[in-house]
Amino acid sequence: MIIDIHTHSLNTSDGYPSVEELVKAAKEKGLDGICLTDTNCIADVKQARTIAHDNDFLVLVGFEAYTNCGHFLGFVPQPEALPPYAEWLGLSAGELVDFNKLSLTVKNANGVLIAACPYDRSLESSPCDSLVNLKGISAVEVVCSTLPTLANEMAEELAAGVGLPGVGGSNIHGTTEEMGIAATLVRGPVESEKDLIDRILSYDVWPVSIGKKPLIGNAQPRKERPRNTSSYRSNRRDGRRSDSRRHSGSSDNKRRPRREKT
Repeated sequence: MIIDIHTHSLNTSDGYPSVEELVKAAKEKGLDGICLTDTNCIADVKQARTIAHDNDFLVLVGFEAYTNCGHFLGFVPQPEALPPYAEWLGLSAGELVDFNKLSLTVKNANGVLIAACPYDRSLESSPCDSLVNLKGISAVEVVCSTLPTLANEMAEELAAGVGLPGVGGSNIHGTTEEMGIAATLVRGPVESEKDLIDRILSYDVWPVSIGKKPLIGNAQPRKERPRNTSSYRSNRRDGRRSDSRRHSGSSDNKRRPRREKT
């Protein structure tokens, strides 16, 4: 199955897509499911289940936590059994989650944490390389459609270095244009949050990149710079480059007279 593991809906902020809009876009792009990972809150699980049933489409519910060590996606086996997000984590309004507390809380709920966009330089708390020192992470988001290629490549290298599986997601904010560009390939059927958690812990997930990233605003695709191969070849002789500067009349390039043996 191919699942977008990182999406945001109206539960994150006004102006964001509704769950119905996310499902419609995902189906049009050929995905098999989405995960609602709204920021610092847990989506209405009952509503998500109803929409999933009405559209015959997989909709799982998780969350994205803003912590003092970066952003993390969280999934627990029964999100409908959780108290409100702030109450569950003992947070005050606008307070960042302490990562160690989050990690322990999710572990006690038999859930998993996924490092989201660890090399997003626009975030002050982005962990970057220090992610290797954090305990309790089960996977790393290594393909995110809203990040530059370099940030994704660095995340992939880190995940491989610490032996964690990589996943992919669109990280949709305000529009569904990014849907279907980055997602997660999951081995076997997934019907619940518990199924997804089990697949992640079994390393049966892989990041996938599909299609072409849309251009933002008036940006134009960068044209490939033509290579003048004929000129390049003409300046080579017997496998060595013939550089006119080496034969200039400057004193630095003049050959020293050969010293006769006495």
